[in-house]
Amino acid sequence: MSQILKDNVRNKIIDSALVEFSKKGFIETSMLNVANTAGVSVGNIYRYFKNKEELFYTIIRNDFAKNLKKRVIERINFANIIGFNNVKNNTDFQRLDVDFVKFCFENKYKLIILFDKAKGTTFENFKEELILDIKNHLVSTIIINKEFEGSQDIFTIIYANLIQGMIEIVKKEENLQNISKQIDSIIKYHLFGFLIFFNKS
Repeated sequence: MSQILKDNVRNKIIDSALVEFSKKGFIETSMLNVANTAGVSVGNIYRYFKNKEELFYTIIRNDFAKNLKKRVIERINFANIIGFNNVKNNTDFQRLDVDFVKFCFENKYKLIILFDKAKGTTFENFKEELILDIKNHLVSTIIINKEFEGSQDIFTIIYANLIQGMIEIVKKEENLQNISKQIDSIIKYHLFGFLIFFNKS
């Protein structure tokens, strides 16, 4: 078998596994599921990957998870720096916004897996860890109005709802423009609603 053909088969297995993991999750996905979707035998998969774990971590890598965390926090931090009232008309923020939505669209299945289908893997608490990181970052960089001091756990709930809302949008929408509009709307709603928590002085 030529190297090009081998690479094509391997890539087909990876693409099929990506879809299966995003639908069924790591635990419920079998190598037979992947083989059927890829149109290859189960034995052929084992020529490229020694087990399901190796296949999963070939698709969902640590560097991707770190990059996603960085992008989410970067987006929020940028809004903090320029001020919530200025995000709507700030061209740098708009470019960051477009880049973020495009990243979500291009990595749709990976996002679904990381946030919702990674039970049984080292990423099974990824969503909760990201929400905690966002909350801690927010609390460490923003001056909170005194009336909300001591009630910072509310940020965990708010960000959990925001992240879940974004994932539902990514799951249901197949069109980049629709995803962009809906994610843009939910994030702007979130950002401007947050004004009540912050010291405006």
